[in-house]
Amino acid sequence: MSEAMVFHHPFPIVDNGRSGSQVRPYQMLQAFRALGYDVELVAGYAKERKQQANMVREQLSKGRKFSFVYSESTSMPTLLTEPNHFPITPKIDFGLFSTMKAAGIPIGLYYRDIHWKFEVYKKQVSWYKRIVAIQFYKYDWMMYKKTVDVLFVPSYSMAKVLPTSWSEERLGVLPPGCIVHNSTNHKLKTSDLHLFYVGGVMPPTYNLKPMIDLAKSEPNIRLTICCRLKEWEKVKEYYCIGDNARVSIVHASGDELAKFYEQADLFLLLWTPYSYLDFAVPVKLLESLGYGLPVLTTAGTEAARFVAANNIGWVVNNVDEARHLLRWLRDNPAELVKKRRQVMQIREQHTWLERPKTAAKILTSKLSVCQDDRDV
Repeated sequence: MSEAMVFHHPFPIVDNGRSGSQVRPYQMLQAFRALGYDVELVAGYAKERKQQANMVREQLSKGRKFSFVYSESTSMPTLLTEPNHFPITPKIDFGLFSTMKAAGIPIGLYYRDIHWKFEVYKKQVSWYKRIVAIQFYKYDWMMYKKTVDVLFVPSYSMAKVLPTSWSEERLGVLPPGCIVHNSTNHKLKTSDLHLFYVGGVMPPTYNLKPMIDLAKSEPNIRLTICCRLKEWEKVKEYYCIGDNARVSIVHASGDELAKFYEQADLFLLLWTPYSYLDFAVPVKLLESLGYGLPVLTTAGTEAARFVAANNIGWVVNNVDEARHLLRWLRDNPAELVKKRRQVMQIREQHTWLERPKTAAKILTSKLSVCQDDRDV
């Protein structure tokens, strides 16, 4: 009989999600199932989660064994994830956590985003909504401290900005993963170097001025930026691309992105430095690995540390360094081929299937400790 676990997410889980916050829960759930776990799902809106949580409690009372609980948080406070954002059922999620903890079952939670602690949050949310939301974010953290055994984060760098301190024994690193795609694009297809970026475009968090200015001024470079249409409408005047043929703006998501990855020679993360990027690990960075793309990125970010540690691209300090590097790659395409081979070799260590293996290993190691604590 396969081991049982509980997978929790206080929001509906969708296939072919259009953002990292949608992609990750789906991929993690599928990967746990692929590993052979008998997954009891507690996800969706409050009514659905309440029914599922009660079912888990009933099974627990009848003696069913669960190896652990794994939870994927959302970028919203747990109690405000209803469509109307009212905390109509405050005891569902943390009530379940408390029940499982009392039964000696380890609980791990992935905390994906801490944007609410940064100045940019004030500009994105009205003051009254912000004041309310922050109180619920703080409530989340109070309950995490009481119920969660292992807090998973995208990077150890994020631990420095958490609202509360966590001991090293209770922290685990669980960045995004990738899906391996077969690709035969091992050499430049044209005389131009094709660069691709997909993600946010809103300054100051994602300020793409460096990459856009570089592409606008450098011959034999073609840059494709993929972003949400609503975001682009807000910032297109700021970037002033006009009719420059070297920069293309597209709006695609999910499976629609495949053709852009396959047409690219290099994935570009050339940003203006911002504190949020010091610890963030973009889902699209890992997604690019799945397509075998080397990465060019700005120094001083968690993405840059990931690229350097895995030798999957190049890290530059400024636009001038990027310019010289791109010219060199244009004249030495064999270097791109060499780096691409490294990407295709290393990506097997960073698939979505590997992430649940890591989580399960950490959480099952806590099982005896949790049960001992319960018996005291």
